[in-house]
Amino acid sequence: MGWGQAGLHGSGLPPRPMPTPPQAAPGRRLLGVVEQLSQRPETRPQSPAEADRVALRALLKTETEPVARALFEYAQKEAPTEAGRYAETLGCAGVLIGDACTTYCRRRWCLVCARNEVGRLLSAYGGSVSRLVDPQLVTLTVPRCTGAELPGVLDEILAVWKSTSRAVRRTDGFDLTGIRKLECVAAPGEYGPHVHAILDGAEAAGRVVERWNEAAPCGAEPEGQDVRPIAPQTARHALAYVSKAPVPILDAAGDPVAPQALHTAFSALHSRRVVQAFGMRSDAAERHAGAHTGKRGGAACFWDTEAGGWVNPFTGEITAGAA
Repeated sequence: MGWGQAGLHGSGLPPRPMPTPPQAAPGRRLLGVVEQLSQRPETRPQSPAEADRVALRALLKTETEPVARALFEYAQKEAPTEAGRYAETLGCAGVLIGDACTTYCRRRWCLVCARNEVGRLLSAYGGSVSRLVDPQLVTLTVPRCTGAELPGVLDEILAVWKSTSRAVRRTDGFDLTGIRKLECVAAPGEYGPHVHAILDGAEAAGRVVERWNEAAPCGAEPEGQDVRPIAPQTARHALAYVSKAPVPILDAAGDPVAPQALHTAFSALHSRRVVQAFGMRSDAAERHAGAHTGKRGGAACFWDTEAGGWVNPFTGEITAGAA
């Protein structure tokens, strides 16, 4: 994307030196931090599937880092109590063992964690969505608003969605089944909150849109709403689309969105229920996108921003880096 891969110096965060093997007294062997993380410090060859997963994770981390750093620096000046949340993302997926990272930040602006969330929702609801008889992708929008207006607009969107879905069930007699996602496109001074939903049945989906237009939240216009059928074989792809990050951190050109706009959007979404499934059960126990996702084995490698990958401190080998 053409971003500079600057270090943390000057950002207010202390520099993070590369770990080095500890020194032991003559005749004694000291167990170092790397070996504490992995009792098998030798390099284990990765399978092609593991290499693809790690390469994608490296790309997502590389794209996330400059955005998280800009958010951290912005929050240091404008919202110091929230700066720590962005700092957590700079350390996300910092240690790789095999194809597993030891910890994730689980923040909504992190592309690595957003991909984990897509996987979690696909695992939980992919089967149920694939079994829908007549899946429909519904998009519900309202006019764009300012940052000051955004929290109130989100409140109204969620309130109207709740009343609309209740009326479609109780008054119109449809059994609503599907999943709903709240999203927001951010730009300086302008925000576009909207809802994506996968619903079963063209009639039910059409009635949802009709009820939405009747309520006209925040002056919503009929031409801003959309319903389109989903081919059953692409239902999981539609779920992946709906499950993406709630606020895109990159614009259409692939450049980072201004940090003040992202901070405003993520702050407005904080503590709000972004994803809601209804009328269907989870196919599997929902996994947290937390520690130890993937296969572990081999030496612990540490993320290096300049290399764009994880570096083995014993051998200098770069995993998934640009070099």
